[in-house]
Parts: sequence; structure tokens; C-alpha cells
Amino acid sequence: MGKCDEHAIIDLMDTTIALIQKACSAAQDLELETAVSYQTQAITQLRQPKDAQNLAAQLFNLAGYLQDLGKYDEAVTVLREVVQIDAHLGLPDLAQDQAMLERAEQLAAMSPDERATLESESLKYLDLTPEERQQEIQQQIEVGLQQIATQVTQTAVATIQSGGNRVELITGIETAVARIAYDESLGPTRAALVTFLRAVIDILQGQEPRTVTDKYQNYLEQFNL
Repeated sequence: MGKCDEHAIIDLMDTTIALIQKACSAAQDLELETAVSYQTQAITQLRQPKDAQNLAAQLFNLAGYLQDLGKYDEAVTVLREVVQIDAHLGLPDLAQDQAMLERAEQLAAMSPDERATLESESLKYLDLTPEERQQEIQQQIEVGLQQIATQVTQTAVATIQSGGNRVELITGIETAVARIAYDESLGPTRAALVTFLRAVIDILQGQEPRTVTDKYQNYLEQFNL
């Protein structure tokens, strides 16, 4: 699972970059305990200025190292923080990271024998055609898009019912819309989610919501319009 995401470490302190690169190198040499140590030090530095987007990327790497070490419960804890950051900032990695968290949770709940069986079955993925692999990836992305719709609906309904800060929520949704709309890796179905999110903004602004696809109509019904 671990990855060495070089593009995610720009604009960081030299010492932080050095730690991340040392962790990546150690992981490639299968020195996973060393990789965890360096990566944890880098994350500690990232928490100081609270660079949330870089922090999420490097927490994801740490989760990968932990999972490769068989420390599944620790990996789950780290990935939960990643997903929280993604959701708070409206990052386009949310769908992918949510899927990874769910997989890590499944692995953590399994016995060693069950994990071995699952890993064996996962090797079958290598036999898929490129088209079949892309279809599986898109299915995972679609699950993530639906989860975004669920989270936004629940938050918006709660904000309306409690008389909470609509302006702040609208700003957060607008940020998510901008990221999702321009993230081509999410595929063409993201357009329907973007329309739905804009419909939620309409509701929060006291306007008639725009028309959404049937897939998202049930979410709008939760607003009891």
C-alpha cells in the first residue's frame, strides 16, 4: 500500500523533505521500521505549521508503511485522520482514501489466515484487462462520490435544523465543488455530484434547488422541501 509521493512534498522545509525521502528509501529497501520512524518524524514537523494537505499525503504514506508491517490497527487510526482532513478541506483524494480506509478496516478485523486468503485473491487483479481494471477503479470512485453526498447532506440538514453557520458551510461546499469539478481522475460521473452540491448551496441560500439526476434526488428529499 505504501507510496512515495514526491509531488506532495513541495514547499516544505528541507529537513521535512529529507525525512520523507529517507522514509521512502527505507521502505523501498524493505526496512519498514526505519521508514515508520522517519515518516513519523516528518509528520511531527508537518503538524507544527499545520500544513493540512501535505500532512494528509504523508499520513497516507505512513499508513502504508504500517500496513506493510502488519500493524493494521495503527494503519486504520492514521487513515481515519487522512479521511477527516480530506473531508474538511474537500480534497479530491477523499474517495480514494475512504476506499483505502475501508480496506484497512477489513484487514484489521481479519484473522491472519483470512488476510492470506484475501491477498491471494487480490493477485487475480493482475489478470484483469486494462479496461476491467479501470471499471473497478471507477466503481470505487463512485462509492466515494456517494459518501461525499451523504456527508454533505447530513451536515447541511443538521446546520439548517440547528440554525448553524450557513455561510461557513457554503464556503466549504464551494471549495469542494471547485476541486471535484476539475479533478478529471474522478471520471465523468463527478458532474452529477457537482450539480447536487450546487443544489445544496441553493437550499442553504434559501433558493429553489436546481434539478439533479435521479441518483441524487433521494438526498434532496432529506431536506423536506
